[in-house]
Amino acid sequence: MKLLVIIHILVCIVLYLLLRLGVLKATRNIFPIVCLVPVWGFVSLLLLEFDTRRGRKEGVQTGVEKLLIEDDTQKNILAEEDQEHRNVAPINEILAMNDSKTRRSVIMDVLYDDPGGYVEQLQEASVNDDTEVVHYAVTALIELQKEFEQKLLKLERKRKHEPDNQEYREEYFHLVEQYVESGLSEESSLKAYLRIYSGLLEEELQKKGESFSLYRKKARADLKQKEYDSAYQSIRKLIEGWPDRETGYLEQMEYYAALKDRDGIKKTIKEIRDGEVHLSPAGRAAVGFWQRDTEDDTGRKEA
Repeated sequence: MKLLVIIHILVCIVLYLLLRLGVLKATRNIFPIVCLVPVWGFVSLLLLEFDTRRGRKEGVQTGVEKLLIEDDTQKNILAEEDQEHRNVAPINEILAMNDSKTRRSVIMDVLYDDPGGYVEQLQEASVNDDTEVVHYAVTALIELQKEFEQKLLKLERKRKHEPDNQEYREEYFHLVEQYVESGLSEESSLKAYLRIYSGLLEEELQKKGESFSLYRKKARADLKQKEYDSAYQSIRKLIEGWPDRETGYLEQMEYYAALKDRDGIKKTIKEIRDGEVHLSPAGRAAVGFWQRDTEDDTGRKEA
């Protein structure tokens, strides 16, 4: 009997190390079951490991890889399916609760599960009034940022050694894109990677030609780094190439708003009306807001 207990303890230690080192891909939440339920706990771990690896082969992504999904619709669908699967209250609502024990439990679940899927919530938790929750959230954000930067550095080295490797190039492009949009990067590194991202987008445009999504991404990237001339060129490409879509006009209003040019905003609203552009509810809200703002400004000047 003692021998069986010793073997079980040794197996638990080995499994724990394999989980920590990332050799085993299953979630570490299974480990307490392995320890407390001999034999069947180990069988459960094997089944979960098999299921996790099969999911990865079929393209089911976790962690930072989950953030690399390019299509926004796909991301939303996956997030909704994940939310339904776990059937838990939104993390931001739980963090607003007064029960510190629950808040800490949620943060620990996020750390062990998929911190990459909760960047915004972790950022909210990092300014929580519970110091332990703050510690866990900041730790998760730092780890995610390190993971991104390590992947970027590895890919940069690979690209230098094999500059013509299309696979590395595409992987690097998507990783940079997700990094600048994740909200994880600090201001100094964000500026640097925005420049890199804008350059990669320009290369993609030269390679693929006219592209609605690429022009939009380039316009937004250039607006973020205050490269207004370049942003305007991309915006006009959007409007001229796709005059019946609202996106270019909305981006142009953001461009004029950044320059504090109310006349430019008025001109854009007139373009929308003259072109009879169909607006989504969000587009109508944006136009209504800027229209009221310019009218209020005109009223103030006349007064």
